[in-house]
Amino acid sequence: MGKLPKESAVVEVLKATTPSSGVYWFPPPPTEFEGPVFEAHKEKYRDSPVGMLVYSAEPIDSAANMGRYFAIGIALDAIVAMAGALMLIVSGGWEQLYPRRVLTIVLAGVIVVVLADAMLWNWMHFPDDYSAVNAADHMIRMCIVAMIVALPMKKQWPKSKIG
Repeated sequence: MGKLPKESAVVEVLKATTPSSGVYWFPPPPTEFEGPVFEAHKEKYRDSPVGMLVYSAEPIDSAANMGRYFAIGIALDAIVAMAGALMLIVSGGWEQLYPRRVLTIVLAGVIVVVLADAMLWNWMHFPDDYSAVNAADHMIRMCIVAMIVALPMKKQWPKSKIG
């Protein structure tokens, strides 16, 4: 991500014109898909800058919240790890060799990359390098999760001592 040129001027315009937080797409999607309204949209789309703005109208103290952000990130990675373990349990994958268990979970990462990064690159025009870095980050994290979750386990679950 690059630094926004003339950031202070852009921020002042946003403060004055965009009072609420949200995700804004410009130009906005067409309201009609034929006729003069659609033709005007196509012309504006072709001749104007195109973008998406994720905007928070309220200031955020990132430094004060960094610990919270890391904790949430770790919790989300733990949820992914649990989902991967559940996927192996449900599919009977625990009985497979370690490389196959890892590959099973890594393939779930491919699904994430296609559903998230590739879709944003295609439909929202995210830049190639930004999309590639995010995809690589997702795949590296998924590989790490896969190698941990797929560690060898006992072939038989212990029998319950209850009943």
